[in-house]
Amino acid sequence: MMKNYSSLSSKSELNKILKKMSEVLDITTTQYDDATSKYKAIALYLNNDEKINTLEPDMYAQGSFALGTIIKPLSDKEEYDIDLVCELKKGSVKNLTQSDLKDLIGDRLKSGRYRDKLKDLKGSRRCWTIEYAEDTQLHLDILPAIPDTDSRLLLASNGNSLGHSAISITDRETDNFYTINDNWVKSNPKGYKKWFNEQMLVQLNESKRLFAATMKASIEDVPDYKVKTPLQRAVQLLKRHRDSTCIDNDDKPISIIITTLSARAYSNEDNLYDALINILEKMPNYINHKFKNGKKITFIENPVYARENFADKWEKHPVREQIFMKWLEDAKSYFNKLLKTDNNIISLNESLSRGMGENIVKKVFSELGKQNKSFRESGKLRMDTKTGILGSSLMTESSKKIKNHNFHGVYKG
Repeated sequence: MMKNYSSLSSKSELNKILKKMSEVLDITTTQYDDATSKYKAIALYLNNDEKINTLEPDMYAQGSFALGTIIKPLSDKEEYDIDLVCELKKGSVKNLTQSDLKDLIGDRLKSGRYRDKLKDLKGSRRCWTIEYAEDTQLHLDILPAIPDTDSRLLLASNGNSLGHSAISITDRETDNFYTINDNWVKSNPKGYKKWFNEQMLVQLNESKRLFAATMKASIEDVPDYKVKTPLQRAVQLLKRHRDSTCIDNDDKPISIIITTLSARAYSNEDNLYDALINILEKMPNYINHKFKNGKKITFIENPVYARENFADKWEKHPVREQIFMKWLEDAKSYFNKLLKTDNNIISLNESLSRGMGENIVKKVFSELGKQNKSFRESGKLRMDTKTGILGSSLMTESSKKIKNHNFHGVYKG
């Protein structure tokens, strides 16, 4: 009996398309290096201030840039932002108010070369934002912070190895912004990054091993940002689907919830499509409920700070929970329908465009076209005659090898 390879090869080719899409969504190596260079320059500038230097500043990335899940904006007119932390390691809630800390960083930025680049000389609620020329599409959000000593000690005593990097951050909307006290907003971006990496450790190590083998280097020499796991790519695709289907909606699902639920649901699948389907299926398992003042509330726990609820705004804005659940069902339906036995290249193109945007899909197929040209010239290209899908790994009963073109005219002198 002949084996049916149809669904296997279709998934393989769909996986290739989705992987290419995540690559197109990602910022380029040039953009990564440019952003890194710019924030290191700011770190050096801040470090050269005597008051700040005395408190031992440490500048590092947080959020999607640090996690490897950043995506390009929907349009060329929009900016992408890099979230940074400026932690003063010797700062303390015993001798600094939030206002003192915010002004210490802000006054230095306003005193020289970065003044004209500051978006607002008063700063935003928590950060200082530096904007660069329009052609870079880049702005940096700098969050002033100091060590959260109490949380570090408490978490360590409870055996939480991720708590040693907990920080206290400035927030202008807190009641005690101008007074000496220990009731600051808490965060732990370094701990979160470590936790996120642990959720994909099998695939992260495998990706590094393959990259190291290609580059003839040791695994230890491969930095995290040089590789991408199916979890990181899945988060990128889910965020783009969110952006494409919730355009101009201020209540759309926030990235930290999508990222956290995805990481919890991920089972180190080595196939991007499988990872996406399984993540979307299991996400609801990690949305919990607790009682607060006798009222049932939705709780999505910060994995490195159990008392923080990433869905805390849902209580005041219940529409956000409704929009999230609707988006989750839409995303589940969307990605499941991509792998249909009667799908062809035209309908697949249309289906992808509906959830990801027409421009990004055009670019993906354009780049795959160039890749297939290379396969054809090397004699490796095949086509499924039923679907029209091209690829080098098609092994269906209806696939056939595509011969290379040789459009050489005969010269008759």
